[in-house]
Amino acid sequence: MRRAVSDSSRPEQLLHGEPHPGNLPSTPTGLLFIDFETCCRGPIEFDLAHAPDEVADFYPGTDHHLLRDCRPSCSR
Repeated sequence: MRRAVSDSSRPEQLLHGEPHPGNLPSTPTGLLFIDFETCCRGPIEFDLAHAPDEVADFYPGTDHHLLRDCRPSCSR
């Protein structure tokens, strides 16, 4: 996975690393990310790989080959 990400040339951004609903509680001022132990920088496909498949549909321009490479091997 490391090679796929580094060879992808995709833009990097701040990633949560494990963006499941339990790490995104709703507050009176909006959604709040918690559990920052897994934060990192990288392509959005890394975070999308840990979300349900349908979430990628909301991100135009997703590299679906990289997304597949970033998914945990047990879910391929």
